[in-house]
Amino acid sequence: MILANYNTFLGEILIDGDDIIDDLPKGSEIELNISIDESNLIDFEVFIPYLRQSFTNSFSFNNYSNYNNFLDNYDNLRAKYDEIIERYNKIRDFTLNENNPNDSLERVFENIQEIEDRETISYLDVLIDMAKYDKIAVYPSLEYLNYLNDVLDECKFFFSLANVNIDF
Repeated sequence: MILANYNTFLGEILIDGDDIIDDLPKGSEIELNISIDESNLIDFEVFIPYLRQSFTNSFSFNNYSNYNNFLDNYDNLRAKYDEIIERYNKIRDFTLNENNPNDSLERVFENIQEIEDRETISYLDVLIDMAKYDKIAVYPSLEYLNYLNDVLDECKFFFSLANVNIDF
């Protein structure tokens, strides 16, 4: 489960009634095509098959201020890493010490096991260390941090379903 508040806003394509060449029936399908080139330029195309009409826009990670904030300041990246790892450790420790797991917590156990099996934390440690000296490592570091944060948010959701209160 990925929560919308962890998505990154890169830009938008605004289509209003004046842009559309004809009336559009309710429930009409649209196609969204996204491509990313080697320079991190992201091209979006919205195609409306009913009208055979397309709308396009491009965005660049170079203009992505949040990414640049981490790119230019390793301490910000390290702080985000430390925060997420602290959350992960609390959830992992609670989950592994749970004697009678609630059925609602099964997904939490699976999430923790998947992170452990994939050695996600070890790989993230290496990426974060690399990012101190190699700015190219910042982007995959952020991707892994966001992935881990999404997994932890899913765990939090399942804790709430099981009426388990854990401070993280």
